[in-house]
Amino acid sequence: MPSYLGSPEEGLGPVFGRITNNLQNLGTQPNNSIVNNSGQVIMQTGLLTVLPGGAIPTEANTPSFGIQLLSAQGEPIMQLGEQFSTGKPSMTFFNGVNQILVLDETGLKLYSSSGVLLSQFDDLGMTVFDPSGNPRVMIGELPDSQYGLGIYTSANNGDYIQIQPAVTALYAGTQSTTSTSFVALNGPSISFTVGASGEAMIHVSSIVGLPSVTSVATVGGAIGFSIDGGTTYELVSASYTGANIGFQSTGSNSILFSGLTPGTHTAEVMYSSANGQSINFSDTTIVVTPY
Repeated sequence: MPSYLGSPEEGLGPVFGRITNNLQNLGTQPNNSIVNNSGQVIMQTGLLTVLPGGAIPTEANTPSFGIQLLSAQGEPIMQLGEQFSTGKPSMTFFNGVNQILVLDETGLKLYSSSGVLLSQFDDLGMTVFDPSGNPRVMIGELPDSQYGLGIYTSANNGDYIQIQPAVTALYAGTQSTTSTSFVALNGPSISFTVGASGEAMIHVSSIVGLPSVTSVATVGGAIGFSIDGGTTYELVSASYTGANIGFQSTGSNSILFSGLTPGTHTAEVMYSSANGQSINFSDTTIVVTPY
């Protein structure tokens, strides 16, 4: 049996010396190759400045020194090693010529078969790109430091619509008013954070009813909302002609509210009576979806 390291009589010193010399020689070589039975290089270690198969590295995070696996046709499959520009580690997979996946300290990038960036995962979240390389969708922390879903506009100027989780509040009871102007009663109210679009979808619903007999031919009530204690915007009105005690109906409506300053706001449900008669409002809900 041949001895590659030396005979036992030499002791461990010469053995470790040979190993050290071999490692030093390996590090000083531009590259080292392993070939298959046909003589085709299938693996390289060392300096990887030009890829076999004619592909030239174009991304800064394609390894320049490390390990490279090749197909039987000499096309690159995978590289593991240092980045060209920073010397930091990365892993790149190829479909022969174009890179299709890159994993480095910035995250994970997925490419099409033609080398176009399709999606990117990093410490902020995920970004999806169109075939021209323009960002289309973001999920995670958005440029305004809010978390949610951002959809870029077709103008490709960086503008996007931000979609955040809806927030909701419920007053699970009955409250009434005779006020012909809008009053807050017991709410409900809800705080929400709007993004760069300054828009929010606001939905209000309530059961509107007549608590007592009235001599007025037509009675009714209305519900709306105010933002940060400002103007009240009516969303729902209900009227009853010749109604008797206990008559009630459910009213609901939604509106896309715009012109808000990005940041946190408070929306509150407001109530009114059409004729000064006592009107009940039960199980009132407000839902706000900020963008």
